[in-house]
Amino acid sequence: MAGRRKKRGLRSLKRGQIIFLAVLVLLTAATGALIWAYHSTANAMLSQQEAARFRGASELRFSQVSAFFPVDGGTSQQAIYTFRNGIDAPLSEIGVEAPQGGSLWKDAYSATGQISIQGPKGNATAQTIAVGGDWFAFHPLTLRSGTYIYESDLMHDRVVLDETLAWQLFGGFDLAGQEVRIGGQRFIIAGVVAREEDSASQRSYPGGAGLFMHYDTFASLTATSGGGEEQPSAVPSAEISCYELVCAEPLTGYTSSIVTEAFSTATVVQNTGRFSVGRIFDVLSNFGERSMLREAIIYPYWENAARYTEDVLSVLLVAIFLTGLFPAACAAWFVIFNLRRVWLHVRDDWFPGFKDRTEDKITARGRRRLEEKQRRRERRGAHEKVKTK
Repeated sequence: MAGRRKKRGLRSLKRGQIIFLAVLVLLTAATGALIWAYHSTANAMLSQQEAARFRGASELRFSQVSAFFPVDGGTSQQAIYTFRNGIDAPLSEIGVEAPQGGSLWKDAYSATGQISIQGPKGNATAQTIAVGGDWFAFHPLTLRSGTYIYESDLMHDRVVLDETLAWQLFGGFDLAGQEVRIGGQRFIIAGVVAREEDSASQRSYPGGAGLFMHYDTFASLTATSGGGEEQPSAVPSAEISCYELVCAEPLTGYTSSIVTEAFSTATVVQNTGRFSVGRIFDVLSNFGERSMLREAIIYPYWENAARYTEDVLSVLLVAIFLTGLFPAACAAWFVIFNLRRVWLHVRDDWFPGFKDRTEDKITARGRRRLEEKQRRRERRGAHEKVKTK
């Protein structure tokens, strides 16, 4: 019986109603799929999420920012050490204290270049990222074997290879403790990492083999244009081109302001909340201006990936708005219609005389208005008769 009623109900719908319901269901499903795509795309960029990882269960609020320096205008290691020494005091003055054994901030810095490296199976030219601070905390690449390198390492003669370079030099990935040579110097492999799997990072990475080494070691290598296979090739210079900071945020914009003040020539980007709906609306409002770079900055691949992600999220946000507008309007109408039905039901059941009293008041008010109009007409007519006499 229930099945027959269902079939009879579907048959009773007109063709236009069926089309309306089909379009509504399709648009609702499309909107849901687009919202899921937005959420998954925004959460895929691990390099933008260090503030949340560093905060953990703390009640303090933290913010992550990045500073990108123009070509031939990078900063130095000494400038970063000076900046580090001044971070804690202002926070302490306003009552923000680090937990016992913890810290209120974490940073990383990097420079990029190319290096010729030798291994058992031959030579390779590697895209090199020279790192300092807790770089791998900001960029948690998946370890295939071994460990990362850390600023606290006693000796800075260890390097990390990516999978491509490991395969070219050794034909494998379990290489912790193995040796490579750069410019005649011996370096120990700390570990092998896999590249990011999100599509934005894969599109933005320049390709080829990759190498990670300590910044100070990279800076000590002499850049030469020749001199044989034993000489390193480091291009461009060892100036630091990117600085990243996670810091306690007692006031909105605090972390960004201290970095901007310390590194006035850099372009500072707020990473925390970068892919929120409000920030993507800002990207949409300045969409054309994003292509107008006023500084000679070469962004590292992870920042290019983040900018690409912003563009993708902008398109998804517009699509969500377009597909969700009709279902949202239908939902609003449905809610208002049913609220009105509930109100009428409550009014008639709980206040049975309310409707009659209201209608009587409306009728009486209308009657008084009509009577007033009639009296005005009569007075106007009497006045006109007096004038004619």
